[in-house]
Amino acid sequence: MSSKSLKAQLSYLLRTHLYTLCSTECRSELSRRGNDPFVLFVSALSLALAGDYNTALEQFQQVARKRDLEYPALIASKEVHGWMRTVDRHEIDSIHQR
Repeated sequence: MSSKSLKAQLSYLLRTHLYTLCSTECRSELSRRGNDPFVLFVSALSLALAGDYNTALEQFQQVARKRDLEYPALIASKEVHGWMRTVDRHEIDSIHQR
């Protein structure tokens, strides 16, 4: 699948709230492409929106190591920490410090 059509498909799945399907598509694409930062970011986002916060945070940490998506991954991590039932203020403060 070309990069443009993949981005369009993933965007459509997120817009239509098909988060689990989006996460599944991202996993299959990651197995084909390797660690594509954009696909990894969308995968983490779809997991977070589906309610799997811990796995999403782990993936956002992987994405934050990539220079081009470091800032969006940190912002998304901060938001996901706020959505969790028990908010980890220490982790949010460490995100602010970066």
